[in-house]
Amino acid sequence: MTSDKTVISVQPPGSEEPQLLDARDLACPLPLLLLRRVLLAQPAGGRVRLWATAEGTRRDLAGFCRDQGFRWLETTERAEGPVFLIERL
Repeated sequence: MTSDKTVISVQPPGSEEPQLLDARDLACPLPLLLLRRVLLAQPAGGRVRLWATAEGTRRDLAGFCRDQGFRWLETTERAEGPVFLIERL
């Protein structure tokens, strides 16, 4: 099932709050591909919160981050699905 509601929040310049990539209900590997696109648009140290419900996302995230030069900082469990905080190195 795919969603037509994928949202990438836009933060004002200089904001300390990471962007939120809402990729709930997207099948793997789409959440990770979108995450890569958003993080590569960030400077080093840029952070993105990925909200993804696809089972494969959690399974594949560590290897994806290692291979792409990103760091998985934390996971916040929500009733609507996990939110992963990822940083570009």
